[in-house]
Amino acid sequence: MKETLMRRKAFTLIELLVVVSIIALLIAILLPSLSKAREVAKNAVCMTHQRQLGLALTMYANSYRDRMFPYYKDPDTTNLIRSHFWMTVLEPFYLDKKVMLCPSAPVDYERQWSYSTDTPLPYSGWGTFEVAWGKPEPATPTKSFLPGYDGSFTWNAWMHGGRNYSIGANNAEDDRRHYKQFSAVKHADSTPLWTDGTWVDMWFRNQPGAVSWPPTRLTGTDGTGRICIDRHQYAINAVFADGGARRVELPDLWRLYWNTDSVPMDPPTQLPPPLD
Repeated sequence: MKETLMRRKAFTLIELLVVVSIIALLIAILLPSLSKAREVAKNAVCMTHQRQLGLALTMYANSYRDRMFPYYKDPDTTNLIRSHFWMTVLEPFYLDKKVMLCPSAPVDYERQWSYSTDTPLPYSGWGTFEVAWGKPEPATPTKSFLPGYDGSFTWNAWMHGGRNYSIGANNAEDDRRHYKQFSAVKHADSTPLWTDGTWVDMWFRNQPGAVSWPPTRLTGTDGTGRICIDRHQYAINAVFADGGARRVELPDLWRLYWNTDSVPMDPPTQLPPPLD
């Protein structure tokens, strides 16, 4: 009798297989939801970091009588000077360098990209849709603005209060497109300050007739391809001059106000395909 009761307490092979199958089915059902929940969490952190950068810029403008810092190069060497670039200029106004990072594109120097050849180039400084830009701090400090800073966000360089050097024949016209003062932004809820991106800055152009999209390059015209990337399900996040942050579908990038002359328009017919 005792032996019979002990046998009844044991599972049969079929019962075990049924239990395993049910567990496997539950895992298959729950994994997409968990993956989506992780992406939602990363998305929220990304926007929070961007809002902190937006707040830092607001505090900077309040401290400097509404004036925006220029895009500055060393007059002798034409090199960008680290102490004049946005990461350093705004550093007193944000608490942690981590605010420059999107969790969906963490630092990974060995998986960076070559700007000139569009091929993998470790330690190049250029990021991708899933890797941050930046370089480790060198043993011997240089004038370079990049070493020691890592980021997943791209600065709308039209927010600079002008440039201290000429760029071809269009310099005067381009200089007019820069925002000299923070309060001069007319469409604050549609003028990006930072977006997800693969480089530190870009001059996005959406004037009629000025848009092109090279099909084989991620760099694009004037850095357009630096932000037209599939980081958040065929969209990127952006923080705007009014302090708000939101998701922007890639075609809608051309419908925003990037500089003083921006004209919202339809996107080019050729955009990068969604990632598999």
